[in-house]
This record gives sequence, C-alpha cells and structure tokens, in this order.
Amino acid sequence: MKKTLIAGLAASTLVLTLAGVGPALADSGRHQPINGSIRVDRQLETEYPAMAKISIEQAMAAALNSAPGTVLSVELDDEDRFLVYEVKIVGADKTITTKVTVDAGDGRILATKRERAER
Repeated sequence: MKKTLIAGLAASTLVLTLAGVGPALADSGRHQPINGSIRVDRQLETEYPAMAKISIEQAMAAALNSAPGTVLSVELDDEDRFLVYEVKIVGADKTITTKVTVDAGDGRILATKRERAER
C-alpha cells in the first residue's frame, strides 16, 4: 500500500513538473538569444565595419557552408548587443530562404532560420 501511494505521489509530482515545463518548451521556437564574441554597447553603426574581425566575404562563405544557395543580402548589424552578419540566402529551388546569423568576430554560425521565399 505504501509503495503504491509513494509511486502515485511521484507520478503526480512528475506531471505537475512537466505541466510547468511544457509552456517553456512550447516557447522554444521563439528567438533564441545570440551570444557572439564582439559586444556592441554604445557604438554607432558607422563603427561596426572597423569592429568586425572577419570580412563580409568570410561571413558569406561561412553562411553558404551552412545553407547552400545564392546570397541575396548581407547586413552587418547588432543582435542582442553582439556584432553579427545577417546573411540571407535563397536555395536552389527558389522557394526557401535562409537567414544565417554569423558572428562578426570568429565566423561561427550563431543562428539559422528558414522561411518560405517572399513574392
């Protein structure tokens, strides 16, 4: 009898714990914070090119390695207070675009987001 009661309490605790975690897991599709290597605080956008450690060509090569296709645009920007290149790529089938966020300091891929191509 005690074993059944303990097992029941443990199962109830697990269900309640998962109920609290469920909404957090459902939100995981939202924007994930970027953690880059070059912090942007109060710099002007005009200072970004001098702050970047990799070139635009290196950022495009890293992005294309991650998502093959044709580069549509590249933007040097700050995201979550880190300096990044945002590279937009269209795939060979021309129906999917991929936004690849590349660290402007070391060329790491920080995020990838696929979307249907806009008309």
